[in-house]
This record gives sequence, structure tokens and C-alpha cells, in this order.
Amino acid sequence: MSEQQDRLYKHWPALVLIVAALYIIWLNTAPSALGSGLLPATLVFGVRALVAWVSLRALAAIKDAPRSHAWRILVVGLLIWLFADALAVLEWSLAGTLNSAPSVRDLLRVAGFLAIGYALATYPTSHPERFGRIREVLEVIILILAVFALAWLIFFRPTTRAGFLNIPQIFWLSVYPVLDVILLVFAVRQMLLRVRIRGGMPFVSISFAMLVLFVSDLGASFEGLDPPPSASLVQVGWIGSMTLFGLAIQRAARERAGGDLALDHEPIVRLASRLEPLIPVALTYAVVGYLLFDWWFSGNLDWVGVGMSAALIVLLFSRQAVIAGQQEMRQFAALVHATGDLAFIAGQDGSLHMANPALRRVLGERGEPGLPDLSAFVELPESVQVDLETLVEAAARQGWSGEVNLISEAQGVFPALLSLDPVVSARSGEIMIAGTAHDLSLIRKREDDLRVALDEISAARSGLAELNAELEDKVDERTKELKQTVADLGRLNEELKTLEKLKSEFVVLVSHELRSPLTNIRSGIELVLEAHPGLPEGTRESLSLVESETRRLSQFVEMILDISALEAGKFHIETQDFQIQDAYDNACARLTQQLAGRKITTRIEPDLPVVKSDRAAVESVFYHLLDNSSKYAPEGEISVQMWTEGPRLYVSVADEGPGISPDQRDKVFDMFHRLDGSDAREVYGHGLGLPMVKRLLEAIGGDISISAHSDRGVTVTFWIPAEEA
Repeated sequence: MSEQQDRLYKHWPALVLIVAALYIIWLNTAPSALGSGLLPATLVFGVRALVAWVSLRALAAIKDAPRSHAWRILVVGLLIWLFADALAVLEWSLAGTLNSAPSVRDLLRVAGFLAIGYALATYPTSHPERFGRIREVLEVIILILAVFALAWLIFFRPTTRAGFLNIPQIFWLSVYPVLDVILLVFAVRQMLLRVRIRGGMPFVSISFAMLVLFVSDLGASFEGLDPPPSASLVQVGWIGSMTLFGLAIQRAARERAGGDLALDHEPIVRLASRLEPLIPVALTYAVVGYLLFDWWFSGNLDWVGVGMSAALIVLLFSRQAVIAGQQEMRQFAALVHATGDLAFIAGQDGSLHMANPALRRVLGERGEPGLPDLSAFVELPESVQVDLETLVEAAARQGWSGEVNLISEAQGVFPALLSLDPVVSARSGEIMIAGTAHDLSLIRKREDDLRVALDEISAARSGLAELNAELEDKVDERTKELKQTVADLGRLNEELKTLEKLKSEFVVLVSHELRSPLTNIRSGIELVLEAHPGLPEGTRESLSLVESETRRLSQFVEMILDISALEAGKFHIETQDFQIQDAYDNACARLTQQLAGRKITTRIEPDLPVVKSDRAAVESVFYHLLDNSSKYAPEGEISVQMWTEGPRLYVSVADEGPGISPDQRDKVFDMFHRLDGSDAREVYGHGLGLPMVKRLLEAIGGDISISAHSDRGVTVTFWIPAEEA
């Protein structure tokens, strides 16, 4: 297909719209310029030819066979109308007018109506059940008869009584509008039926097409009372209706079969499901109502209308009876179709008459299009002593049930439980066989699997018993080893406790023994330095160094003794009221020499509460924290903050030292732990300051934490109770 043809296929409605607009302009400005009816007839023929071409091309895209068949019949109707228009062009060309009805052209138009009506009446909405076809036929008959009855009551009978037209003229003047109404009703019905499967848009277009065609044909019928004019708006209506037909077929070509179903709770679905069954009822009521109204108004009863009304009422009651039976049969059919068991109806000769989808899947290609005999897929086991034919005859009398083998193209041979029961055909009175077969292959497989599992369980149980005996021996042996290990661990624990006690006693003993000598040495050196101011400078520096180291050792001994007392729970806590700032000032006074020249920023929250705690312990905490900041951060600012949060008083000491890595923040509270333990370290210490601080705070009911960056700075925060601990 060329590119120009593709462009024409997509945009042909615009071309038709332009042609129709030009035609309307000619009608309104210079109708005489159109001459005879040849040009309007040719214009209608050209549009129908274009729509026929578009429709034939769109049919190739409809792959669903039932839908494609219906649309092909509809397109055949459009092609018949095209031939009728070709005859109209020929008649205008040769005779300068149209032949009076009935002509070949009129017969072709009626044939086109019949083809389109058949397509709309039989269009597949779903996969109808066999027992639903009667309802479809009854509804189509009711719709056709109701439209003809209304046409008779409203048009035929009054026109016949008037007497100025004969019956053939009345028929040919009214036949096209009546057929238009019938097709309009069919299209609306299909539109409502296909709302659930979201496929009603083509029929919306066809409904509008038939409505436009009805108005045009009605206008043509009135024009037919006089010699037909050469050109009028009737041709515009025919062009518009054909355009809508073409759009409908194009839309149908874009729809896919088996789309998503609309839900019942959607308003449009509820409305459509209620309106569609009411169309035959509404038309029947309209016929009967108009008949009664005409009888009351005119006083004359039309017996033809009475007969049509009676026929409609009988058909309507028949339809309701079919619907009631259809609903019940649909439930049984749905049950049979949905079951996984195989179900069928067979004759006494073994031939299948019906089979459910489960059996058709088993039969495979043998199930399409005809059904095979029972002997083609039923195999009797050796335990059954009769042949299949004798078995079927016996089942026709009293039924039969037993296990057989079924032959499937997909599964091969598999066991099944077959039940055969006699049923009597309501149509012929013949005894039939209703059969159901339940697949036992899964049950047999489960039985085999269970048998294998039981054997495996038995073997596993024996192995488990042996393993249990071995485990009991190993457990006894292991229990003896564990008892010996527990005894050894208990003994080692006691030895460790003894060693720990000896260590603590040794540390305390050494500290006590060192305290007095160190005090004496320091006092003696201080006396010598004070009593002999004239000592040589070198001697004085040596003695000062000895005095300084002696003081440091004395402090070290005091810290060891305090920590030992804290760990032993013998540290004396003396509670008193004091201001936290006073303890801080005293600690700064003790560190005057170390803090000389350092910038210390102090931020204290106003109105701090009075602290009830051990003042000496709090001063010691301040002392060690400030001492650490002065030693490990010799440069930069030291920041001290004090504030309260609830029942706690918080203090933070921050410096700009080298910082503490995250993995070292908990270890700095261990005794004798230092970040730099090398002999060449710049700052000398024992690693007892922070352990001492933590134990003092815990003793008075507080705690301490460190937040630091690995690159620069340390912030130590501790808290103590604002009330007595």
C-alpha cells in the first residue's frame, strides 16, 4: 500500500467533510448550478465507494473469526448499497430521472438492509450457550414485529384510510424509514450488550448512522410524494450516515478481542445491563399502549394491531420463560464447564454427543471438530471381565462405576475413575449415557510418593536409632569432659580471684609504703631549698626536679589508693550543699601553673541549683579534666559549659587537641590505658585520670561521655544529680 493510500485511509473523513460542506454551500447559494440529479447521485456514489474501500481494508485487521464474519456481512450490505447507487447514477445519466419504485435499485437497497440487519442481529457478544440461542431469536423477532406494528399503527393504517395513495406506494415510501428504525434498534441493543467487554463504540457510531439515515430516508419519502428534486439535504444525510459506518468499521479494526471486562459496579455497566433486556418489553408496551390509546381516541379497534399485539405478548412471555430456564441451565452448564473432571454424553453405541472443555483438552486434536467414540480414549483394565460395548449396554440399564485407563495425546495413558449413568433424551426419548471421569494419576502419584516416603522414614528411623545410641555415648563422654572442664574453670576462677585480691593488696600495700617515704623526701628537699638559698644553681635545679618528681609520684600513689577504695566500695562520700561554680574555681586555682597563659571560656547557665554531693569528688573531676586538656591540648581554647536538664546538672569541657578516634573512646576509661604508649611520647602520664573521674562520678550517682572527632578536638561531658544522690 502506497504512502498516499495510507494517508487517505487515515484522513478520509476530512475529505468527506470538505465535499459535504461544498455541497451544502452549493445548495444554499446556487442550487441551479448543480443541474440534474446526476451530480448529487455521483457524489453519494463516490462517498459510498470511498467508505467501501476503507471498510474492505479495515476488515483485514480484524483477526477474531466470529467478529470478522459479522463485519464482512455488514460490508457486503454496504457494497450492495454501492451497486444501488451505481444504478441511480446510470439512470440519471441515461433517462435524466429515476425509475419509479419498485425497481432493481430498490430491491438492492432492501437486500443491503437485510444483510446489515443480519450482521447486527447475529453479531457475537460472547460465546453464547446452546440454550441461549432461542432467546436471541425471540428478541430479534419481537424487535422486528414491534417496529412493523408501530409503523402499521402510526403510518400504514392512517395513510390507507386516507385513500390518496395505493398500498404499493405506501409500502415503498415507508419501507426504508421502517428498516432504518429496525437497524437502529439492533445497533443500540448491540451497543448495550458490548458495554461490559468495552466494545460498544463501533455500535455507537452505527446507531448515529442509522439515526441520520432514518431522518434522510424519511425526508426522501416525503419528497417522493412529488417528482424527486435534483438535489437536496437528503444526499448530505446519506453521505453522513455512510461516513459513520466507515468510522465504525475502522474502530472495530482497532479493537482487540478478549479485552478486559468492565466491573458490575461501574454505573455505565449497571445502566446498560438494565436497559438492554427492557428494549423488547418497552417496544411491546409501546405497541399495546398506542393501540389502546387509538381505540380510546377514535373509538375503532384495529384488529391487525390487536393480532400483532397478541403475538408480541405471546413472544414476550415465551422470552421470559426462556430467560428463566436459561438462568438455571446456565448455572448447570457453568458447573459442568468449570469442573476439572471429564464429563460427556454418549449414545449406547459409544459415540460422543457432547463433551466438556476438560475432556476436549484431553482429547486434543481428536476433539475437533467432531468427537470420537468411547473406544478411542477409554481402555478397560484386565480386572474388568467384559468389553467396552457390553459395559456401555449394561450402564444404559443400571449404571456402572469403576477404574479405567484413559488415553490422552498430552498425558498418554493415565488411570481414572469412570462413572456411567443412564439419562433419557427429552427430544427423542432415547436412553443416553452420562459419564464423568476423575483423573486418578495425581492420587496414584501421591500414593507412590507416600509409599516411598514411608520406606524412607522406616530407613531413617533405623538410622536414627543407631545415631541416637552413638549420640548418647558421645553425650556421656562429653558430659564427663564438661564436668572436668567446669571443675577446672572453678579452680582457675578461685585462683584468679586470689591473684586479683593479692594484686589489689599489693598495690595498696606498696602505695601505703611509698606514701610516707615520698612525703618525707619531698618535705626534706623543700626544707633544704628554703634553708639554703645560696646553693649552686645546678644543685638547686636538680633538687627542684627531684621535688617535682616526688610530688608527681605522691599524686600517683594517692590516685591509686582512691581508685582502689572506689573499686572496693570503701571510698567515703561526704554529702554537702555547694555551688558547682565554687568547685570549678577551686580546681582552676589548683591548676594555676598548668593553666597559665591559656584562654578558658566559661559559659554558665543562670540560676544553677545548689548541688548536694561530695564537693571534693566534684573538684577532683574538674581537676583531672582540666589537667588533661592542659596536657594534651597545650594550644587553643578550653571551653567549659554548665547547664541543667531536668534533675541533672551537665558540665562539658572541650579543647582543641588532637582528638580521639571512635574506637578509643570507651578504652580511655580503662586503668593505665593511654592513646600514645610509646617511650618517646611528648606528654607523660599514667592513664589514671579519666578512669578516676568515671569511678568518682559513678560513686556520686553521675556519669561521663566523650564526643570527639578523629581529626581535631575533644568534648568531655559529665552530669551529676542536682539533688542528693
